[in-house]
Amino acid sequence: MGDIGRIERQQLALQSLFRKLTRPEQLVRLPSLLAAAGKDLKTDLGPMELGGLITAMGTTKLETQRLGGRPFMSDGISYWEADWPQSGSDQLSADRERDRAIY
Repeated sequence: MGDIGRIERQQLALQSLFRKLTRPEQLVRLPSLLAAAGKDLKTDLGPMELGGLITAMGTTKLETQRLGGRPFMSDGISYWEADWPQSGSDQLSADRERDRAIY
């Protein structure tokens, strides 16, 4: 069950990073951080889209979830077999609409 513990630790790390990044004093620094990243950061977002993303981050609560599923072993390696949502499910459609509104 090491995979589940690792996933939970990764989620905690991402939530902590997001909380720090979305503090007002950090949000105002993001444009200069992006500029400093220079060639190491590749994106197709323009300046207006990046500005909108930074603005949206200030009012966004990061939520993490783990897909249901079950652990299994194969050749001595632990894997997680996820239960993927149905492509036509209402929740999947709602998630896509929410994501479209953010971007």
